[in-house]
Amino acid sequence: MHRSNLLKTFSDNFNEIINENKHRTPRITLRDVNASIGAKPFVVYGAGEFCSIALRECESAGISVSCICDTFKTGKFDYGGKEYDIISPKILGEKLKSAIIGISSYQYEREIVEILKNIGFSGNQMVYIRPDLTMSLDEFSSKHKDGYEWAYNFFEDSLSKQLVINKVRLILNDQAIEPTTDRDIYFDDSILPLNTNEVFVDGGAYDGMNTKGFLEKAQSVKHVYAFEPDEINYKNTIKNLAEMTNVTVVPKGLWNTEEQLEFVRNEESLQGSSFIFTSSTSTYHRVSVTSLDKYFCQTEDNLLPTFIKMDIEGSEREALRGSTEILRKCKPKLAICAYHKPEDFYELPRTIYEIRDDYKLTLRQHAYGYIDTVLYAV
Repeated sequence: MHRSNLLKTFSDNFNEIINENKHRTPRITLRDVNASIGAKPFVVYGAGEFCSIALRECESAGISVSCICDTFKTGKFDYGGKEYDIISPKILGEKLKSAIIGISSYQYEREIVEILKNIGFSGNQMVYIRPDLTMSLDEFSSKHKDGYEWAYNFFEDSLSKQLVINKVRLILNDQAIEPTTDRDIYFDDSILPLNTNEVFVDGGAYDGMNTKGFLEKAQSVKHVYAFEPDEINYKNTIKNLAEMTNVTVVPKGLWNTEEQLEFVRNEESLQGSSFIFTSSTSTYHRVSVTSLDKYFCQTEDNLLPTFIKMDIEGSEREALRGSTEILRKCKPKLAICAYHKPEDFYELPRTIYEIRDDYKLTLRQHAYGYIDTVLYAV
């Protein structure tokens, strides 16, 4: 793990990253593989939630997938009406030694690479099927460098500063970010301990399991409001929280006002879950969005949110702006995802700080890779 010298300036750390970039080996892409694969079989490793996305990416690149390998399961994987055999690493090493392996998991790629090496595969037989988050030095310098320098100087604690540097390293050098904590995502009690009589807002409830996690951790709860705009996820949230009391599931997304927007479901995007757009496309889905200020405008002060979590796929900045009055009135604790856009590392803390400047803000990384970076404010 790289550790920046936090006594150095941002510019000194930035120059070190540029020097590292000169010596790194560029990532092999699916299209690179397609140009040289020849008669070699191509195997997708990982039959989990990103397998369908990986198969779709292979299809788009014109690569024929022979089968799927997984560490923990065998059987069949259905994609688009076609069934793929799921084989074990043992079978992979015995019968497909010449295969090119497409790794479909970012979070567990280190473990997968180690398994592949142990059964005889070399690094040049591996390709990573994941979002390309990199950009050129010129593009980063023109669009984001000043913002990241601001963030590096803004955050006071060393872990947050380190995350800023490691995010730059991810963008320029394609190097995954190491976790900074083993605490539960959104509920890091070393940063924001839960109090009695919490009013929790789950922005981006997905299937309701984070709400469930909150209810299990909280000492006592006045009420929970779970916002989820996707129809399928909304129904799953209702189902998973059916036995919970004091919970309201709202079929809306969070934004800076109340209106209808377009979004794309997670299974259609390599980047992950639903993302709200203002442009129009036939593959998008119309959803209702609201602001927290609007939703709680008639609520008594003692029933306003005390803790707001947002994982809303790039809409966090607008949703924070739509929570201005609540933040100013009662200063709820905040756990805001900060990995959907490169500018999240500086735009989100700026947005919160502009609303009120007495929050203490910290960044934490909860998983290896590029997801699960959370901005906490207390």
